[in-house]
Amino acid sequence: MIVEGDAENLLLPTFADKLGKSFAKNGVSVVNVGSTALLRYSKIFARQKEPMMQLPVAIVTDCDEPVSKIDKDSGNVIFLADRTPQAIIFDKKLKYSDGNIKAYISHEWTLEFDIACSCLKKELFASILMARDYINQDKALTEGREVKKHKEINDYLTEAGTQISEWDTYDPFMLASNIVRDVVLKKNISKAVVAQCFSGILKERNFTLEELDVIRSDIYLKYLVDAIDYVTGA
Repeated sequence: MIVEGDAENLLLPTFADKLGKSFAKNGVSVVNVGSTALLRYSKIFARQKEPMMQLPVAIVTDCDEPVSKIDKDSGNVIFLADRTPQAIIFDKKLKYSDGNIKAYISHEWTLEFDIACSCLKKELFASILMARDYINQDKALTEGREVKKHKEINDYLTEAGTQISEWDTYDPFMLASNIVRDVVLKKNISKAVVAQCFSGILKERNFTLEELDVIRSDIYLKYLVDAIDYVTGA
């Protein structure tokens, strides 16, 4: 599986485990190329003539069609009109897919934004709150200040759930933008740190079969689920 960043690299193995599709047991390796220049790496696995490679290769990348932005003057979130994510997804699949190589593109914008639209929004928001505390703790240590005691995972999940419930009248994109504001829009919090926290929260969550069915059928998570199914031979 070829990914473009640390967040996917850290998250996908744990997500696969939760779906019962262990990368370790299925011999799957995640290759983090650290950029969106995926084509040059994917072509390593392509063949122009027989025999073709039978190894399933999944490219997981973002649609990268912004849903919103921060207004520089007011600091408010502005939602963008005339978006064409499906056209971008079509073009990227056409560009990257080749025989045994298949591209899997996020439904709307970025990995984090799409998860914030999904049934795992609470877990993601909890991971952002946790990451913020980690960053503040590191800063306090550096500055010689007192470090606050770290909260338990359930405390973060409760806090996230309470906040999200207060936004239940919001448009899904507005809610998602609120959740990922500091990660995707303001970029005050490292995506890699959030992914580490999110992975840790997923490891601790004991999903029921019904919850796993909801995760599998979630339109915003489908590209991740499909990519995992492909490389594990499901």
